[in-house]
Amino acid sequence: MKEKIRRAVGLLLPVLCFMALYQTGFAAESDVDLSQITDPINTVYTIFAAIISAVGALYALANFISMLSAIQSHDMTQQISSGIKFGISILIAIGPWVLQIIL
Repeated sequence: MKEKIRRAVGLLLPVLCFMALYQTGFAAESDVDLSQITDPINTVYTIFAAIISAVGALYALANFISMLSAIQSHDMTQQISSGIKFGISILIAIGPWVLQIIL
């Protein structure tokens, strides 16, 4: 019995996924209000952007502290590495807003 269920799931799952994801898209006319579709997407994007920015800010703070300690040392490789890490963390923190401006 378990083997039949596994075989049925193995055969039907791809078909069900294809049917669930296959949607015919129609071009919207100019008088159609698309805010019901775009507002939830924009809300989800804003939530993800805030989470990514917050994590990036925390990462930038940690890298800023390590950059300050690297400046105290005389090892140029450590100074450059910590500066690059700090720059990347700043890019992570402002990345969602830059993407929103570009796109």
